[in-house]
Amino acid sequence: MKAILEERRQFLTNSALAALGVMAAACAANGDQPGLPVADPPEMPPMPAPSVEVLKVEGLVANNHGHEVSLSAVEVVKLARLANSGKPAALSIKGRSSHPHTVTFTLESLLALVAAGQISTTSSTDAGHAHEVLVRLLIETQGIV
Repeated sequence: MKAILEERRQFLTNSALAALGVMAAACAANGDQPGLPVADPPEMPPMPAPSVEVLKVEGLVANNHGHEVSLSAVEVVKLARLANSGKPAALSIKGRSSHPHTVTFTLESLLALVAAGQISTTSSTDAGHAHEVLVRLLIETQGIV
């Protein structure tokens, strides 16, 4: 985000300097004689479309029947804080299924997720079964409107 703000600041600074330069050149060229041609202002490069990188966590659930794993960056931080405090950092993956399951994260498993980009874990056993879950860390670039 800082890079985008720096690019915008540089663009605006360059635009202002170019406008001042054109005005100074026009005043010097015209002197007291109105009507003399003025040079066209220099073309400015187009400003890049603003974007932001978004952190998402998604999961693939083996033998799935409606369970879903999806976390925002904020939820990942909340889970890490819970795990760091020694409290259970459990995430519901019930989704559209008729029964619940949870995936529990430790601080070590969350650090492994960040370091490796994915981890494999097993859900809680509910309704007589459990699921293997592959949790993946995704970084996506999204445009800002």
